[in-house]
Amino acid sequence: MYFRPAMKSISELEEILVAGLGIYRDKRNTLSAVASCNEQLDGVSVTLAALLHRLLLDQYDDWPKHRWIDDSLLHKVLVAGNTVSIWGVMIWGDGGTTEQYTDPFYVELTCRPDLSGFTRYTFLFADVDNPAITYTCFNNNRWYWDKDFYSDVTWPVTERDWKYSIHRHS
Repeated sequence: MYFRPAMKSISELEEILVAGLGIYRDKRNTLSAVASCNEQLDGVSVTLAALLHRLLLDQYDDWPKHRWIDDSLLHKVLVAGNTVSIWGVMIWGDGGTTEQYTDPFYVELTCRPDLSGFTRYTFLFADVDNPAITYTCFNNNRWYWDKDFYSDVTWPVTERDWKYSIHRHS
């Protein structure tokens, strides 16, 4: 799926995202891969990145307008009924440079039963206590944001002090 995410509104990105997640609504297990779940959720990673970028620009004055979000790496996906929880890493950069950085994120999305949209979702992004690292450093340790920052394999989101917290309800 290719589209120009920078040209889409928040509501258009939400529609694309719910469509991308729809085929997984009946799964009741955790999807996982060695490095990411991006292949299993084709197109979802870039849609999440575009949606987060739009939400940050819309709701946070401290997210610079010249900053961009390129994509995300989906490390863990849990599907329970109509709720999809995704843990991963966002890849972003500053305008005027090609250097990329990474920060952790968590998103929990609850779809309507008929998949016509979301009833609610929460985006958590960036760790206050652990600054972003370059993509080059992250590429040398793909699990940097995961294994050493959580007390157990469930990756409890409450164990991080999230810099950005976005909650939306329909």
